[in-house]
Amino acid sequence: MVYHQSIAWAVNYGMAAFLDSTITHRVYQLLGEAERRGAGRKLLTSGLALNPYNFLLTDAAQAAAATAQEQVQFWRTFQATLQAAGDKAGCPPGGLYSQTVKKRVFANIAKLPTPKDEQAAREVYAFLQTEGCDTPEALVTYRLTVEGLPALLASTEARYKEHLSATRAKASGENDTACTMMVATLKATAAAIPDKEQRKQWALGILKQSEGREKYFGQGMRVITDPSVAFLAKQAEQRLPDDRQLIQLLLDRLGAELKESVAGERDAKQCRLLSVKIEAAARHTKDPDQKRKWVECLSETIKGHETFTPTNARKGAKPLRDPCADTIQGLLASP
Repeated sequence: MVYHQSIAWAVNYGMAAFLDSTITHRVYQLLGEAERRGAGRKLLTSGLALNPYNFLLTDAAQAAAATAQEQVQFWRTFQATLQAAGDKAGCPPGGLYSQTVKKRVFANIAKLPTPKDEQAAREVYAFLQTEGCDTPEALVTYRLTVEGLPALLASTEARYKEHLSATRAKASGENDTACTMMVATLKATAAAIPDKEQRKQWALGILKQSEGREKYFGQGMRVITDPSVAFLAKQAEQRLPDDRQLIQLLLDRLGAELKESVAGERDAKQCRLLSVKIEAAARHTKDPDQKRKWVECLSETIKGHETFTPTNARKGAKPLRDPCADTIQGLLASP
């Protein structure tokens, strides 16, 4: 879609500039391989100066940047040109176009060799951090190069802890993306550990953090086993519990959340989220006896605590009914 939209943005920038920049791209295509390596990049840069929204030139310029440093330089030149065009109507300086080009810069850097010069490697690493790189392979490669293996392992372990907390605290399709990113980070880190036994022990240590939190709520409130947990189990040569056991761990976790909720100061938003989680978990529990016992335990937990007064409620406000109470009641009444 971004290719089609970029044509509109390029025309908005100026029809004559669009045609001239397209001619520039055509001239670049006619150059021989040696000429492209020589004057080709300068030609592409001059074309982008004519019209920075011409994706033909952007594609070619990114492909022509043969080193990580050249990718960084391309991005900075491209951004400067794009920002300068931002005052024209219908020419967004950010958004989908810029994000697409940036993602490709990150992906290209991940594929290219790291600079042999230590200072150059540090500069590329700083660029990735400053620009919010979301390509794990690039970040892991440069963290290993600049900071060393112990720092890389510590960083990945810390990120995994954050990942578990963040994805288990909410229910969202964003969790699916986060899990995919985490798997990529773990794979890249594992590949950086040369010794098989060290890799196994590293994976085993991180895997222990996942115990009881193997499943999460993803898009459409689906209950999913985190692929990063499965990857770590494979690296650690461990077998995950079967799905019934994993579901029970999730049910136990939600039961503990409900106990904590009714014992503390409840928030209406958090109560609604917990209610939705309880309903989704019940829907994904295939064993009727397992589900019934769990719902009965939840019923005992919330008994006598069906209503609450929010912490920010006005003085004398009427207590609210906890949506978890209605959800549990409905589950008890269902066949």
